[in-house]
Amino acid sequence: MTPQAVCSHCFKDGDLVWNCKNCQADETCVLCNACFRESDHTGHEVLFFYSNTEGCCDCGDPSAWDPAGFCSRHGRKENHNPLDDLPPTLATSCRLVVHSVVQLILSHMLIDHHAPTAYPEESEEDTWHIRIVQRNESVGHLISALLSIQRDQYEVTRIVRSLEQHGSAVVAEQLCSHAARDAILALRGHPCKAEVHCVTTSHAAVHGAMLLPLTEWLLRACRAADGLAQLVIEGLTTGEPSLLTLLLSQQKLLPPPVVAQVNSLLLQLLVDTSFKVHFGKVYAQHYTQLALENQNPIFNFSVQFLNRDCHVRLLVLNHGLLHSIVSALVLMLSPTIAQGNKLPLPVNEQHYVPIIKDLRYCFCHSPFSLEILQDPGLAGQLTLLLGVLANVQGMDPQKRLTGNHVEWESSDWMGAFNLSLTLASSFEKVVTSVLSTIAQLGTDSEVDAAMGLMVNVLFYPVIQLLQHWGESQPALTDPPGAGIGSTFSVSDDPVTFHNPIQRYVVAVLRSVYVMQFDPRKASTFSRWLEKLMAEIDLGCGLVLMEAPLRTMVFAAQIQAGMWVRNGTMMQDQVLNYMRWPLCSHFLDKDLLAVQLAAARVPPTQLLGILLERFELGAWGSFQEQGADLSSDNQSMVAEMLTLIIRMVTELPLSPTALQQGMKLQREVVHLLAWKEATHSELTALCDQELMSGTDEATLDEVLLRVATVSYTHLRAHETPEHLVCRLLLEKKKKKRI
Repeated sequence: MTPQAVCSHCFKDGDLVWNCKNCQADETCVLCNACFRESDHTGHEVLFFYSNTEGCCDCGDPSAWDPAGFCSRHGRKENHNPLDDLPPTLATSCRLVVHSVVQLILSHMLIDHHAPTAYPEESEEDTWHIRIVQRNESVGHLISALLSIQRDQYEVTRIVRSLEQHGSAVVAEQLCSHAARDAILALRGHPCKAEVHCVTTSHAAVHGAMLLPLTEWLLRACRAADGLAQLVIEGLTTGEPSLLTLLLSQQKLLPPPVVAQVNSLLLQLLVDTSFKVHFGKVYAQHYTQLALENQNPIFNFSVQFLNRDCHVRLLVLNHGLLHSIVSALVLMLSPTIAQGNKLPLPVNEQHYVPIIKDLRYCFCHSPFSLEILQDPGLAGQLTLLLGVLANVQGMDPQKRLTGNHVEWESSDWMGAFNLSLTLASSFEKVVTSVLSTIAQLGTDSEVDAAMGLMVNVLFYPVIQLLQHWGESQPALTDPPGAGIGSTFSVSDDPVTFHNPIQRYVVAVLRSVYVMQFDPRKASTFSRWLEKLMAEIDLGCGLVLMEAPLRTMVFAAQIQAGMWVRNGTMMQDQVLNYMRWPLCSHFLDKDLLAVQLAAARVPPTQLLGILLERFELGAWGSFQEQGADLSSDNQSMVAEMLTLIIRMVTELPLSPTALQQGMKLQREVVHLLAWKEATHSELTALCDQELMSGTDEATLDEVLLRVATVSYTHLRAHETPEHLVCRLLLEKKKKKRI
């Protein structure tokens, strides 16, 4: 065994992992505990965490870690070929052995590669083995398909559990050719989208028995010497189709132990730059297929190569990675989500998260993010991507119950909130990345040209989506100036917490607003902000505020107890909507949308809109003399007046205000205005995001400015009698002083 240039130790759950901000290329680069202990990081800013995902140690990789921070066991001279470490005769012999092992694995994988299009041949000697691979369909369709081939309920339960855990399952074994053919026809003719594979039983037995030791042998060879790893890379990447292609595209057909072994092998090889290029090409080619396979572990590997600008640039420009990402996301988040249907399995189980993560990788390299906008084909893909906002607009609609209390509370709202949050934060990250790149350009003319691209690609298409949404709403069909009609009622009609189109428009405007405080290009960004604001005229303003205002009234009614028959989960949704940190993506954006619209709507018309949406029209018109306000209406009056106060007094915070801790102060005030809170509850607000940009302001300093501290509360294990005694003693001490 020869020393390895790169550690590439594969982490397991619970392993101690180290970051060094002075040595790492980015936050994804890490060291294992052994390498960290044998390297010098004196005076460096280091931190550790316990691993809960797949990954490997980067010690010895100069593209990921400063060579000065390598341990004594790892590192390689520049332009060194690992094959030179092997004696020539040994290298020749090993190449032949590795080639034979690869060809043996390849012969078995090719049978599976052709299995989806093949039918069982007429043969009396062979029996047949049928396996299905789950794509993006519901479990209900699969159960119906399985029952159609006369599987009993116990067998169906076993198959569904296997699909949920591994993405594939054996449906039938040792069938004669006629029975296998009938089963395949039944499964392929059913509306479920499962992929059906059929091979001989003898092949299936050999398949599982041989692949595990063969892949284990390749992994041991890679760990023995870097020169042997180079030979394995040659074997995996040559041929058409290459073994690497089959290992990625047919992974769901492999037994789980083989999958674990294959993934360890791939992770071991991904420390090699040339293999990263080969792997990235195959990954981009099969991306959409991999994305629609439930819980494919191969997605954990994207961080190994998409965190480098050179690899992202190559895959996006030459191998269609962005197109594949967009296609996968559009297919997964189909328009049916926004049509009031039950949220599909991929949404509830967050199968879209790896796709969104890869999208963010494409834009985290600032110089390249602007190049994407400059390419017409890639810009068109972004426009298609923004169309996803329309697919999820209004998802998880809910209607107020006035009869019997709900008997069963759906948990779909959690999947909807997770999807809204992920899309909002990721799309906003794309915008801020592009704006940060634009701010680094040299001249004002370059900034203007780049901003024109950004607006045409990332802003105007969503304004069109907003207008289309407005045209579909009966409450917005009245002529301008007449106010919003009363054809929509939050109390009677389905209403939702999810308005991604409006929130995206607000996010773009807010991001440009923040950029005007950049001293390098302040005047240019201010001019562009005025230009974008001009797009929000009266008609657009009414559409922009409608959905957010409905949601704010919805939340107010829940707080007032008007939705109690819908169950306790309504309060949980309001907390996610209004409380930090999620309020920055929900309530805060809705408030800003209403403020932007209010700047365009005449005051009288705006008041009429608010009265209609809060369902206080009769009270606000003063036409009904002596009209009594119910307790619900009293609460709505208070909520409406609170909204008006917030519309007038709350503005987006500038970088200067952030440095003074105003973000933290605002959230503390909101919490204390809602209810009294203990110091520990307020401390829970002080997460990293809320304190970002703060220079000196701490929670205690903020409390001195805005709060009154009371000591008249029971302490832990304290009875009311003990409290009285303690307060009397404290009073006597103050008098003595």
